[in-house]
Amino acid sequence: MAIAFVFELDDFDKDRYDRFMEAIGRSEVTTDLPAGAIAHFAGPTGAGWRLIDVWEDEASAVAFYTVARAAFTGGSDMPPISSKQWPLHRVEMAGPHASSPRN
Repeated sequence: MAIAFVFELDDFDKDRYDRFMEAIGRSEVTTDLPAGAIAHFAGPTGAGWRLIDVWEDEASAVAFYTVARAAFTGGSDMPPISSKQWPLHRVEMAGPHASSPRN
């Protein structure tokens, strides 16, 4: 079953997000998604940054997040992260898409 992870990062901005993505080898939007990933969404909120990742299954997500946390050693640069898992009943996406980040 597909699952989404919703992350809320207070006091986080585009520069910090971009540094994080670079640290985990995902700085280019054209880079292939990690194994098991269906989609990744990221953008500002009033208080910081929100990430939504959609995965084929929880095991794929956990495997990636474990590697990503280890790769990003700048833990002091990371604010507290609030996350929620959201089991998905249905996933539909137009595709294939390659989008460019907005500045």
